[in-house]
Amino acid sequence: MDFEAMWQQLAPIGRSTTSGGYHRSPFGSAERECHAWFLAECERRGLEVEQDGNGNTVGWWHPEGIVREDRRLAEPDPGAERHGLSGSGVLTGSHLDSVVDGGAYDGPLGVVTAFAAVDALRERGFVPTRPIGIGAFVEEEGSRFGIACLGTRLITGAIDPAAATELRDRDGLHLPGWPARSGRTVATGSTSRGTRTMPAPPGWRTGTTRC
Repeated sequence: MDFEAMWQQLAPIGRSTTSGGYHRSPFGSAERECHAWFLAECERRGLEVEQDGNGNTVGWWHPEGIVREDRRLAEPDPGAERHGLSGSGVLTGSHLDSVVDGGAYDGPLGVVTAFAAVDALRERGFVPTRPIGIGAFVEEEGSRFGIACLGTRLITGAIDPAAATELRDRDGLHLPGWPARSGRTVATGSTSRGTRTMPAPPGWRTGTTRC
């Protein structure tokens, strides 16, 4: 599926019939429909999907022969390094939520072009030497809980998870309730790398995600 076809699928979702702006509030029906589209596109390409407890999702392209970082650290394979393979990943993508009555391109354009880029690389026979991830990060605009880049802040530890659980939206519903409504749960535990909401999936490193 090319860029135009993917864009046409997303374009009507959450669009106001009066203003033409977009209403894709995090964990709302329109944003979740976009997220379902994201999962379908990952499945179409055979990407390995990883999700945390906060609604962040990444589809990984793991070419044959690449050793995932968690497995490489557990069972070091010097031969992999000699062949130029790496377990650390390259992460691209963006977000699918919007500000209230927002524009069409901020966020979704980064996700659609990431899928299109992977398609173009594969069509050209390109074989990467490290995993490539396409991310869809939640609550990047801050339209529901008032903190921009909340999803990536939780991934990188830039916000205290305990404080995040106290966040409430305009209707008084707090953050942990919303992922649960959409089949997710907010994870607020600590890891050996400090207070984090999730162990970094293979290829994710603190500070590599951007909104």
